[in-house]
Amino acid sequence: MNIVKNDVTVGCEHCSFSGSEESDSFDVVVPIDADETGSIGLATLHCVVSADKHSVELTSWKDDGGQAISPSDDVQLRLSAALQFVADQRFCGNEKICPSAVVDIVKEQMN
Repeated sequence: MNIVKNDVTVGCEHCSFSGSEESDSFDVVVPIDADETGSIGLATLHCVVSADKHSVELTSWKDDGGQAISPSDDVQLRLSAALQFVADQRFCGNEKICPSAVVDIVKEQMN
């Protein structure tokens, strides 16, 4: 399942667990495509979950060659809105699209 918001595609179905340092947060790597700009690459997202709120923050975004993508202000705004949508809809922990480690962390925080 891909999430498309403001011409930004977040490839949730290709999300991979990257690690967790705290019980209420984790990092994932996910493909992101800002359609009209050609900004396509893998983003590392830091997610924090609780019973009350989810947050999703971009920590890095790299192209296929491993070079950092520096989005324009417009792309940054649209990307932030797309990530806010992911957080608001609480897609983190969805058993159909998330890695099992993410599902487990989110379940623990919801109890």
